Amino acid sequence: MNKKNIFREESTEERIYREAIYNLVSDHNNPGKTNLPDHENIPGNAIEYASCIKGLDKFLEAFVNHKYRDMVLKPRFDKFKRIIRTRYSWRSSYLSSLPKFIFYARNLPPECIYSERIEIFLSVCDDYSFPEYDQNITEFCHDPDKYFLFSNCKISHNEMRLIINGFFRDLYEKLRDPKTKRKILDRERAVGKNYKECVHQIDKLFARFARLVVLRIDFGYQKGQNVNIEDLAKDIDHLHKNKRHNKLFDHLVGYINKIEYGLEKGMHAHTLLFYDGSKRRPDSDIYFAKEIGEYWVNQITKGRGIYRNCNADKAKYERNNRLGIGDIHVSDDVKIQNLYGIAEYFCKSEQYLKPRTRTKMKLLRKSFSKETGKKRGAPRAPEPPRTPEPPRTTQDSTTEEDKLLICASDKKAA
Repeated sequence: MNKKNIFREESTEERIYREAIYNLVSDHNNPGKTNLPDHENIPGNAIEYASCIKGLDKFLEAFVNHKYRDMVLKPRFDKFKRIIRTRYSWRSSYLSSLPKFIFYARNLPPECIYSERIEIFLSVCDDYSFPEYDQNITEFCHDPDKYFLFSNCKISHNEMRLIINGFFRDLYEKLRDPKTKRKILDRERAVGKNYKECVHQIDKLFARFARLVVLRIDFGYQKGQNVNIEDLAKDIDHLHKNKRHNKLFDHLVGYINKIEYGLEKGMHAHTLLFYDGSKRRPDSDIYFAKEIGEYWVNQITKGRGIYRNCNADKAKYERNNRLGIGDIHVSDDVKIQNLYGIAEYFCKSEQYLKPRTRTKMKLLRKSFSKETGKKRGAPRAPEPPRTPEPPRTTQDSTTEEDKLLICASDKKAA
């Protein structure tokens, strides 16, 4: 399977989900790997984690749409007392995936809250005291008939059947609870509202300014720093409060911040800064992103911080037709659609995971200057209405990830 086929088969929602989990668990010093274990208790593959958790959420979503029936039936025998093999069905598919889902979900970092479906799955695993890995469960779910015929385990086939059926029944009932459905709907609506608001504000900026200079900076902390989410939020607020007295923020007309947690990166924030392009040189973005990053390190965090200047990587994004930062003219639809894609990732990743916080805190923060007075000169011809298109991929994808994903798919195809 080639790269184009992979991304054609994956929707924008699925791609953002995969990338959100990938960015959570990936070791950024060793792209594609994670310190979380796989089934053999060695460092696992970040893509496998991302794909599995995304698959678990899709499984849970589809599971509740079926009319419930026991996942494992009693063994049946023919007239010669030979077991009649169970036919393959959607139930056997769900059953065989259960051990893998349990393993990967139980190993997810506890510092984050996941989607309502994943959280319910984990709670039912706790109710049944399912460990990360259990040989009995693995053998039984892989082939219940074989377990009945050849297993020498202390837990009988009938006991395992009752446990697994009880697990799926409780899972089904909790997922179908009206309160769960309301929570899922509320979060989806909040995420959709945030995304529409970001797009609306970006469009308003382009209605006012023919050019914008957009900076993308990731703010974080050095390894070993004892920093919680409240500390990060306080430092981000400090950064923006100081912009009134700092020339680095002259002509800033808006910003979007997204607070996240990563297993390797710890607490960090993705930031988009929008500048009036008529007051900033088109090629000034890399310099100002670097200066603001240094300001974060030296002044805001007193040497504890680190940053990533994404504008310095513009050539890489441009090669993949994903450039949505830097100098953007109102007529450049490709760059604007890619900018929408970055905003979409900022907003929609919160639908699938977000850092735990002791207080009710906004993890997505945005602010845009209001238009004051009328501009001089002839008005600019109105641009045709622009509708956000699903981006090919978001700004947070990595080249290394794409290569690993393609290699894994090619191996399966072979």
